[in-house]
Amino acid sequence: MNAPKRALTLVEVAVAMTVFLIVAAGMASLVGSTATSSNVVLTSTDVQVDAERILAEVRRELSLTGAGSSSPGNLVVTGGPAPPVEIAYNVIDQGDIFDETAPNPAQSVPWKPDRFFLSFEAEPGEDPTNGLDDDGDFLVDEVRLALYRQPPAGARSLIKVVGEGLVDVQVETTGGTLPGRERVHVRFARERVQRHLIASNTDLAAAQAGGGPRVRHTVDVYITPPN
Repeated sequence: MNAPKRALTLVEVAVAMTVFLIVAAGMASLVGSTATSSNVVLTSTDVQVDAERILAEVRRELSLTGAGSSSPGNLVVTGGPAPPVEIAYNVIDQGDIFDETAPNPAQSVPWKPDRFFLSFEAEPGEDPTNGLDDDGDFLVDEVRLALYRQPPAGARSLIKVVGEGLVDVQVETTGGTLPGRERVHVRFARERVQRHLIASNTDLAAAQAGGGPRVRHTVDVYITPPN
């Protein structure tokens, strides 16, 4: 004959529920911590990739121009070293060839007639000189990099915005290793706030002032135009 089954007491039920809640809370904390770490890594990687992409475009644009008064490429940096600062230049027409035997070969380089401009300029709604977050994106004094083209007898027009959210921008020309061949020094940082880590009014105030949880990737390069 089977013995009658004993029902759980209220104490046993309470203990079981407590153990279950402790285990569940631990698992939730672990999942949340893993998700937070994953978001940090993904944001940091995205910022790094974007900064390197922007720098690669700057290199590509300036790899076919010329520096110095002897070159019709006539790369000129206006403003700077902090924004607003602009790099103006012409580019070589790769579909043609130049005369290496000419007295001044640089003068015989086939240059495209259009003038190009890489402009580190204020983002819409942002004053890059007042030390404030004017447009509410938690970045202080950020700028964008825009590429413009101007034909010989026409108005300047925007080709594209190369990148946004750039801070600590420095652009200047420095002496190169060859006479009359200046180098262009370009430095900037790409920055983004970790919005998912803003959990209080204190965090929010810090982020609005340029602090708080954020990731940053800085790139720095010296470019010597080939002509």
